[in-house]
Amino acid sequence: MINRMYTYPPSLIAVGWWAGGLEGLKSVLATMGGGAPGVLGMLLAFGALVTVHEFGHWAVAKTLGFRTPVFCIGWGTRKWSLVLGTWLETEWRIAIFPLGGFVSIPEIGDENATPEDLERARQFASWKKIAVAAAGPVFNALAALLLTVGAFAYYGQPVLETRTFVESLSPERKIAETAGVKVADRFESVGGMKVHSQDDVVLAFQNSANKPVDVVFDRAGGRFTAVVTPEEGGRIGVGLGSAVERVFHHHPPLRTAILAFGKTAEAIEKTVMGFGMALHLVEKPVSVKQDMEVRGLIFMIDTGANALASNTFNFIWYVSIVSIGLAVLNIMPIPLLDGGHIATFLIEGMTGRIVSEKVRGLAAIVGALLLIGLTVLGTFNDIKHLVFG
Repeated sequence: MINRMYTYPPSLIAVGWWAGGLEGLKSVLATMGGGAPGVLGMLLAFGALVTVHEFGHWAVAKTLGFRTPVFCIGWGTRKWSLVLGTWLETEWRIAIFPLGGFVSIPEIGDENATPEDLERARQFASWKKIAVAAAGPVFNALAALLLTVGAFAYYGQPVLETRTFVESLSPERKIAETAGVKVADRFESVGGMKVHSQDDVVLAFQNSANKPVDVVFDRAGGRFTAVVTPEEGGRIGVGLGSAVERVFHHHPPLRTAILAFGKTAEAIEKTVMGFGMALHLVEKPVSVKQDMEVRGLIFMIDTGANALASNTFNFIWYVSIVSIGLAVLNIMPIPLLDGGHIATFLIEGMTGRIVSEKVRGLAAIVGALLLIGLTVLGTFNDIKHLVFG
């Protein structure tokens, strides 16, 4: 947010106290996946995303000549904030509750803006104000893209594939067992031919009846090669099973970047649709079975903690989704959000007149009520799921 508008969801600590003081807070943490380390990791990640968002506003504002007296991560008064110092005519702070942030830009108008500040605002073209307002969401989208590129470069692109594996070994026909094959070994290739389905395995063994054939397996992430001689009909004494697994594929740098860009764009589209369905503005497709509802900070932290507990890739991917969520939420044309400011500046550009303080005040009240309502609804849904599952 800009104009000293805080971007913080309901405090997890407040929920803990609502549940019964310090013991209640402990019980809330205990019910979350990943426990306290996971919760802390997700809170730090969320704080980093807020910092990226506010830095976008600050960087573009400074570049275009706006004043930025204060850059603050968190919410709270200056008295209860850690003042890091002044750099480039901006005072940098960390407030006591680091669950949001703001950049003060007087020329756009905040509670400290003077009549001279508002008059100076007329010197700035509407497109410059729009650029400052849009910078936060754009930086969040870019952060999501960079996180995805990094994850794809290090871990590989995740693809769901159907894997064929050894479900059982025959007690009578011990050809595979004698060759060292074990239950849960996953088929990679038979006789040099890549395995994509159970039919591939069956056909390959039938074509190699009574002839030795190399079979490459994936065993616990490593490679194992067995030489078997199938009987007539292609039998080697194994029962086959199939499972859908996530497999990571590495690609050249340019291909990795293109795939990450496509995945980020897809995530943005799905996030927009998700917001629309949760707010009942978009009809839910038949393919979407689960109910769509507004959720809050507790759900975000719980999901992120679970992702961190599972593996690092899942956590990085989820943080990129949260970054996209912040971008989409803030770009909505709701007063107090970046999208609301963009709408105001568009009106100013088309009419050639600064929107009056009275109109801004009324819009701010409407926006505040709407955001409070969404926050309360999201928190209620989060607590409902925590209590009732």
